Amino acid sequence: MKPGPKPLSAEYLATLMFLGFLGACSSNDPQVQETPIQFQYASDSMVVRLASAGTIPKPEMEWSGNTGSFSLVGNLDGLEIDSETGAIEWTRDLPIGHNTVLVNAVNDQGNWHTGFVLTKSVENSLWAVSYAEHDKPETEAATYYLRLGYDNQLQVLPLDDPENPIGKGIWQQVEDAVVMQFCDDCPEITPKAVLERPSFLLVEATARNDSPFYFMRGKLYNYSTANSSKTFSKNCYLGFD
Repeated sequence: MKPGPKPLSAEYLATLMFLGFLGACSSNDPQVQETPIQFQYASDSMVVRLASAGTIPKPEMEWSGNTGSFSLVGNLDGLEIDSETGAIEWTRDLPIGHNTVLVNAVNDQGNWHTGFVLTKSVENSLWAVSYAEHDKPETEAATYYLRLGYDNQLQVLPLDDPENPIGKGIWQQVEDAVVMQFCDDCPEITPKAVLERPSFLLVEATARNDSPFYFMRGKLYNYSTANSSKTFSKNCYLGFD
């Protein structure tokens, strides 16, 4: 787990602003408002990886009155909170993308709220890619691997030699949508240079968490740089390896 990336969308920014408003927010009880408390987790934006599980440490909390208890606000798959400490465990069932986590603290003096954004990222993951003209590409044999690496860099890897890239490119994740721009015959270029080629391959896919499997479904396009246009080629399926 590490501090999260900069916001990628207006919705993400709005969520963080909302969480900032919630931070250490008290109930409407005037007595509670006269005694502000420190109630926050280590960061307002955190990132976890696919197939990972772990614990978010307990929040910084200065109770007004007796020591109280913690609870999650709403239902979010893959999260469980320790009611005594406020530490939160996440499992692989956590949805892919940005997840807004809201926590309530309550004691005999009132209740307070805080929250943060917990993002399940596809960064540093390997996917076997299958293509088909019909609507069930998952029934076809994989063509190659795509490794979605750090710093949004992508590698195209042959199935029989996954240590030697045959192509490169870039990728971006916004919520559960993943966009990949690459070429499969350009092992020598830098990843971002793929966008300067006359044409390249474009995959637009949606990531899903169907325990115990992660997968993406989407479409493959041929992208023309000169015309800034894309032409549909095939349906695609990416299975997490």
